[in-house]
Amino acid sequence: MGVFRDVVGTPTLPQFVEMVCTGRAQESNLSLRDFVQVWHARRVLGTVPINAGAVADAWRNVIDAACAAALSDTYDGIAWTGRYMDDPTTVEDNGTAPTDGAIAGDRLPTFNAVTIQLIGDGRGRSFRGSKHFGPVAESDTILDNLDTVPLGRWDAIRVAIDGGLQFFDAAGNTWQLIILSRTLSDLTANPSVFTGCHVAASKTNRIVGTMDRRKEKAGT
Repeated sequence: MGVFRDVVGTPTLPQFVEMVCTGRAQESNLSLRDFVQVWHARRVLGTVPINAGAVADAWRNVIDAACAAALSDTYDGIAWTGRYMDDPTTVEDNGTAPTDGAIAGDRLPTFNAVTIQLIGDGRGRSFRGSKHFGPVAESDTILDNLDTVPLGRWDAIRVAIDGGLQFFDAAGNTWQLIILSRTLSDLTANPSVFTGCHVAASKTNRIVGTMDRRKEKAGT
């Protein structure tokens, strides 16, 4: 458990899965902005083959309700997919789309995000992670911070993550949420070679951050 290095994948019974959650909100220029979160997990127990989309659904079941309760109602859930990474040529499988956001009213610009840090068992840059959630309702903030009551809604996502660090798919396999090092892993080899660490806990950042790549270009 903890840190793992140079683990060779097993395409016949995949050990590593990538799960992608995609939502969408409309910008002021009527273009659509995607919100994408990528999660990784490692099979730590079980030998029953199962569709990667079903594994993604198992993780969705852990955090979806908490996410929907915190996000602005301008958020539309688009897709939740799973892909086994042991063989890099494997295509993604569809799970169930995320639930739409619930908080009514104006929202902050789409480049604003609530950050939840993933705390891994390893040390160093390769063993750190974070997830960025948005769009954020304007009423949730005071100055640059989450207000007290909304902070509880956002922190519920952290509670869900911490409670589901090991989660179970429909076939009874056990999956461990991980931080995958893309720099130390070889994800183009077949089978792929993985280095990373298990997630030990998470932490909600009360300060609302910004994501420059999400900023709407001036004049568009």
